[in-house]
Amino acid sequence: MSHALTIFLQPLSEKLSWKGMRGQSDCAMVSGKLVYANGTQYIGSLLRCVPHGRGRYVFKHGGEYVGDFVRGKKHGNGFLYYGDGSIYAGLFRRGLKHGLGIMRSADAST
Repeated sequence: MSHALTIFLQPLSEKLSWKGMRGQSDCAMVSGKLVYANGTQYIGSLLRCVPHGRGRYVFKHGGEYVGDFVRGKKHGNGFLYYGDGSIYAGLFRRGLKHGLGIMRSADAST
């Protein structure tokens, strides 16, 4: 059974605390929303309060990543939408573009 939650994160120097449903002491596997102190957001699957599975990361200054996450990093198939309208569709590994992918600029050239 999946539970939904919203967690508001403080700067990384502060410890995250969350009291779960039915006495859970960690996030386990849930769907939820993380809102970081710098204005960025993550919406999707979480494992122990970390993005894991399918999700959407929305950057503070525009742009977003939609795709797979493993232990908090972009990993697997995904789409990276830039604030200028450019799009990258392809593979990611440990947070970085890796392997096959297509980059399309805002003016529709590749």
